[in-house]
Amino acid sequence: MTRNYQDLKQVLGRGRFFDAQPVYYALVVGGTLAALACSLWIFTWARGPIAILLNTAFFSFVSVQLGFLMHDAGHHAIFRRSWTNELAGMIFGDLLNGLPFGWWAPHHGRHHAHPNHDELDPDLPTLRIALALSEEEARQARVIAAVELLECAQIAVGDAIDQAPLRALDHVDRHSLRVGSIVVTLKHPSLPLER
Repeated sequence: MTRNYQDLKQVLGRGRFFDAQPVYYALVVGGTLAALACSLWIFTWARGPIAILLNTAFFSFVSVQLGFLMHDAGHHAIFRRSWTNELAGMIFGDLLNGLPFGWWAPHHGRHHAHPNHDELDPDLPTLRIALALSEEEARQARVIAAVELLECAQIAVGDAIDQAPLRALDHVDRHSLRVGSIVVTLKHPSLPLER
């Protein structure tokens, strides 16, 4: 599969598919930064859960666009010079999206050097967390998921059992404080209540 990928890359390179496209990226970068500014402005002024929820979805969309721009900068597709692509990658990744470009770019380069190779593609272990790539992996994933679900249930039940007495005592303590303040008020009506 690696050989096929390299052949395809050479064909696309000869077709100039990998040439920088400054006009396209000027529009995409400008639109994405404007959308980010808009979303941050909405977060600043929005009131009410529906506005905040809708803006959170919009902000998520903008974050994905920033990730695409970081990806394109990692492939040196935005600018002709390497250093400007790396700077753009750091701005879109590190500064605006919280993803370290210095870690991601070499990692992604290794992925493209060995796509879907069991030992050499660094993305396959991460991919296997979400997707089973074979029947055996699917069986193993179901067993692991069942065990993890059981462990989570045990932790939740254990926490509920452990914390139930504390919650009851907390309730009793609050109740006794209210009763105590009523008694103090009845005995000494001139004393101010402490809250």
